Formats: sequence, C-alpha cells, structure tokens
Amino acid sequence: MPTLHLLGRVYMTQDDHALSLSHKAAALLAYLALEGRPHHREHLAELLWNHSGALRNLRVELTRLRQQQLALFPERQPMLSLHCDTDLSRLTAAAPLLGERQLPGWLAQLRGLPLGDLDDLGSPAFQEWVTRQRLRLCEVLENLLSEVQLRFAQRGQMQAVEQIRERAAQLDLHLPPVSSGPAPAVRDRPFAFPAQEAELRRVLNRSDRSPHVVYLSGPSGAKRALIDAAARGTDWKVLHLQVTAQPRLFQATLVQQLAQALPELSGPLLASLARLESHQSLDLIQLAQVLMQSDTPLLLSMNIHQAEAWFTGGLHFALNGRCPMTLVLISGSADVLEDVRQQLGPVNLERMLRLTLPPVGAAGLLPVLTEQAQGEATPAPTGAAVHPDDLYGRAARLSVRTEGWPLYLRSLLGSVPGEDPAPSAAQTSEMASARLAELQYLSAPVRRGLSVLAQVHDRFDLPLVRELLGPLAEEVLHVGAQRGVLVPAQLEEEVELPGLLTWVSDAEPHLAFASEITRAALAGRLTPAERHDLRRRLAVLAWPESPALAAHYAERAGLHDLAAQASAALGTPEVAPPRLPAAQPAAMPLGTAAPRREVRTPGGYRVALEHGRLEVLRRGRPGPTPRLRLKFGHVSAGPWSVTLRLDLYTHLLPGEASGPYALGLGLGQEPQKVYAPAPLSAPVAPGLDPCLGLLPLGRWVQISGQGGAGPLILSTRATDLALTIGALSWNGQRFLPER
Repeated sequence: MPTLHLLGRVYMTQDDHALSLSHKAAALLAYLALEGRPHHREHLAELLWNHSGALRNLRVELTRLRQQQLALFPERQPMLSLHCDTDLSRLTAAAPLLGERQLPGWLAQLRGLPLGDLDDLGSPAFQEWVTRQRLRLCEVLENLLSEVQLRFAQRGQMQAVEQIRERAAQLDLHLPPVSSGPAPAVRDRPFAFPAQEAELRRVLNRSDRSPHVVYLSGPSGAKRALIDAAARGTDWKVLHLQVTAQPRLFQATLVQQLAQALPELSGPLLASLARLESHQSLDLIQLAQVLMQSDTPLLLSMNIHQAEAWFTGGLHFALNGRCPMTLVLISGSADVLEDVRQQLGPVNLERMLRLTLPPVGAAGLLPVLTEQAQGEATPAPTGAAVHPDDLYGRAARLSVRTEGWPLYLRSLLGSVPGEDPAPSAAQTSEMASARLAELQYLSAPVRRGLSVLAQVHDRFDLPLVRELLGPLAEEVLHVGAQRGVLVPAQLEEEVELPGLLTWVSDAEPHLAFASEITRAALAGRLTPAERHDLRRRLAVLAWPESPALAAHYAERAGLHDLAAQASAALGTPEVAPPRLPAAQPAAMPLGTAAPRREVRTPGGYRVALEHGRLEVLRRGRPGPTPRLRLKFGHVSAGPWSVTLRLDLYTHLLPGEASGPYALGLGLGQEPQKVYAPAPLSAPVAPGLDPCLGLLPLGRWVQISGQGGAGPLILSTRATDLALTIGALSWNGQRFLPER
C-alpha cells in the first residue's frame, strides 16, 4: 500500500521503497490527501500550473504516476480525490502505545517542517494553501508531541521528555513545559452547577424527617460530583449504586455498601444476605427494621438504564419508611426516569423533585480554562497572558465539539493545555464506547438498525427506513423514539424567548438522531464494507430529489459519474457581496448571576441563557441543515443594536437550495438581514434579504441600524455554530442581558 510522506520533503513510498515523483506530482498528491475531498481537474491544473497548458501538464503527471504502477486515480474521471496512508497518520496511530525504547524511531519520522519543498510551486493560491496547511500541521504535531511528552512525564520518564522537547526545538515547534508527576488536577475539577446543587441541598434538609426521591437527568460525567458536593460538610452518608437487570446482584451490592457505611450495623446487615441464597431476594421488612436502628442519614444514588418492576417495588417500600433517607435516581434519559415515576405511582409532590443538569456551556468552561491557563509555567512566547476573548472562544468551541458532555470535556481538558485540544483517536474511541454503553439496554437487532440509520446524513421517514431495514423498520423507529435516541425533526425550528419553549408538530413524519456524538458512535459499529455499500444505496435513493445530498453520498462512495451529474445539477450560485455596514469592535457586555437554562431542538441547536447572555450552539451532521428561528416579543420602530461574537461557523453540504448564514435579523414575515463571516456562495433562502453583513470570528462586535415595528425574530442556519449574543435592544427595549 502506498504511503505519502508529508513531514519534511513530500514523497511517496510503495512497500517502503521511495518512488520517483516530480515536484508537481508530489504537490498534487499532498493537496488531494490533505483536502480529503474530490476536486475538478480544471481546478487542480489552474492551482498547480496557472497557464494555458495546465490541463495538458496535469494529464502528463497523471500518466507518469500510472507508469509508477500507482493506480491512484481512475482514468477519464472529471474529479480527483486521494485517500491513502500518510506518515502523519502512522505517527498518530503509534503514539498511544509508545514506549521509551520505541521513542527514538518514532521521533525519527519527524524529518523536517511539513510540506518542506513545496514553497515555490504553483500559483499564488497554491503557495497560500501550503502556508496555511503547514501552520495547521505544525499545530497538529505540537498537540501530538505535547500529549506524548505528558504521558512520559506522568510515568516519571523525564529523559524521554527531553528527547521529545529537543526534537521539537529543532523543528521550531513549541511545547508547554511539563513536570514529573500526575496529570494536571484541572482534568478532575468538577464543573459547577450551583443552582442544582442548592436545590439538592434543600431536599437533604427536608429528608431528615421523611424519605424523599429526586429524579436527576442530564449528561453523564457530572451527576455523581454534584451529589457528592451537595452532601459535603453534612452528616449524610452517600452510596453510589448501579441498578442492574439482576435483582440479587443489586441487592447484594446494596447490603455490602450499607454495611461499610454503617459499621455498627454490619453484623445484622450482612446476616440478611443469607436470605438471598435461599429466597432469591432480600426481606425488605427485615432490612428496614435494621436501618431504623441508625440515626445516620443515607443518600442512595442509583443509576438506572431502564425501569424494572422489582426495583420500583423496593422504592415504594423505602419511601414509606421512617428512615432519614434521600433516593436520587440517575439516568441519562429523562424518559427512563419518567417510566420509573409512573411505575412508582402517586408520591407526595413535596417529597419529590425533578432535577436536570444542563450541558456545559462557555460560561461553565471559563473557570476551568482560566485555571488551566494560569497554571501553565510559561505563557505565550510574547510573554503576554492569554486574552479573555481567546479563552471565551476556546470554551465556546469546546462546548460545541463535545455537545457540553462533561465526560468528554474532562477527557479533552486532560490533554496538554493549548488552543482547542482536538480529540485523539483513542479519546474518540473512548467517548464512542461510553456513549454506546448508555445504549446497552437496547436489543442487538435495534442497535444494529440504529447503526444502519446512522449512515443517513439527513432526516429520515418510514418509507426510507423500510428501504434500509425491511421488516425491522417499525420496531427500530419505535424503540429509538421511545428511548430518546431518535426525535421528530423539522426543517424549520423555532424557540420562543425568554421561556426557551420549542415544539414539533405531531404530524411531522421525519426523525433524526438527538445527538451527533451518538449518531457517529453508532455509525462506527458497521464494517467499512457495510458503510460503503450503504453510501452507494443512499446516493441512488437521494438522486434526483436532492442533488446536493446525492453528490455528498456519491463522492464518499466512489460513484464518480453520479457525483459529477449531481454536482452539475447544482449549478454555480452567485456570491452575495457584503453591503451592510461593517460590524464595530465592542467590549464584552456585563453579565448577570443567572444560572444556565438550555433547550435542545431536534435539529441539534442548543439554545441557552446563562449569565444573562444568549448562546446558540450546534454540532451538526454532515447533511442538510435546519433553520432555527428565535422569537422575541413585539417591538416598536426605532434604533436597534446587537452585541455578539461568533466563535465557530461551518457548513458541510454545499449546494443546498437554501444557503447557510450565521445570523438573520428582522421583523415578522419581512425579509431578514443576514450576517456571515464571508460572502455567501449559495442561494439566499426565501425570507432573507440578499444584503449581507460580515461578522469577524473570535471577538465581540456590535451591529446596529434602524428598524420598524413588529415581532422580533433572529435566525441562523449552520452545520457547526458557536454564537453568543451579549446585548440586544430595540428602540430602548432591552431583551439581553437577561435580568
């Protein structure tokens, strides 16, 4: 298999033998490998030669590659793409298992700066591309070397750390300092949820008189820390339990933990285990009589994957007891907790609390990132501290990448501090396994069916699912929707503020995955051959109703004729030039102490109010993107202004009938003014003014103007988005910061 070498001089090897390539051939291969998507021959020729004979020269280079027995590109195909092994991918794959003995050979692969001999080739556009890619690859190498040196430092192998730092210095790569010892404490720093912690403390203060039950839902990785924090400094003994499908195993674990927490009662408690051997279950009355002999308040935290009749029966008994006890039922699914609540039957509302932890947003991440930045031994090479604007942008992008999942965030924050730590292959696999573990209660056929549907980069309805799954379609859709893995999804979504209310029509026939992380984890369960076959089927099914989606699938499936046909059907949209007044620099608006409130739309938009600011975040699938409309109240005519920042904006499906944009602003049904980081290269959707304003990335700015009267509506449409609005006013009426 050929390997493309990018670290230093660009060349290719076949079975470890270097091939004879011209500089232009090496440049062509590097460009296609790093771009990772098909490009038209005309574009490649103009990029690399930029004269009238460019296409002829490209054909000559392709012929020379075939003469080297390199079957990299099909003949007579209008678009070229390259997916091959690279020295960078090999370097990255070997990093997690690297030992001190293998380190010198591993470092030897770093022959020089990436793309070292491509500086003076091709057109000015290609030279600019080389510069950008070299900077990006250097950042990748810095992150990789930082991660490796940290692992050696944690093992106390400082000689290996010095070898890494010496090689990095030779390549002018900058690594943060490390010291021998354990990983930075910031990885284990719990995220703060002060409002929810205060609510739980209030329950504990009441539970010393009668048992209470708390239904605690939200993303994994933070609930246990919240419970421990609420009980800290009190007399409450906390027991964390996993509810299994086997009653005897759970009951045995419960008794053993009770015996450890209440040593004065360990004798009678352990004696009750004898009943498990003969009767297959505990004598709950006997257990209650034992516990009533203790004045120690107990907080039982129990993680549930699905409602079990035997478990809810025991809960009912516990709630009718006289022991000082709080039962905290934990699940990643609010639907599972609702099933338990319904099986439990009527409970005095004063003894019940529903509590939800929101995903972590930018404000929740800032204290952790600030502590991490302050803990670095040396600041940036200029000697200046990290600017708060940079930290805020990093926090927003991390929240998008991880969907605010605390477990994922802690994994990334455990990496070496730096700009937007990207997950390693091992971390991605670890997070996928963690998410799939939350679906272990689903049957194997349903999990398999969901993995097939995860290949669909769009909403899907019953006819399409029947086409892909056959007779299993109805069951997969029913179970997926029942468990919250799938949600009804519209192309137009709305959220009303300040209440954060959203809804989906009961008549909506389409579904989508509630989480892009879940979809990606399920998609990875199929074999490469199965995924490839599904892409081919989906490309044919999408054509001709959705040329953009058909081209998207066809390019990934190698259906070059169909990809070209679909791309041709999209046409060449006109570019909308910027015509609105430029955004003006602004200071970060003062916030408030308001806790985070967040709602997630079925299309993946996270709309949140925290510290008085409005966040709109999205990590989307690589397919058609829904539009989100944010509905405020009625306004009167007059001047308006918005202070905002845009930290992330991408769109992964070019050629859609309705183009993407970062922010739209208008009244009622009249056309909205649109803003984006660059001129729009897709048709402007109905209801949008073709006038465009440019928004810079990564800093606070203000836009303003004169407006009429009517219902105020903001909107957006993007695959990945991190948009924060710190202040919004219209003719003196202030909507943000929220008080």
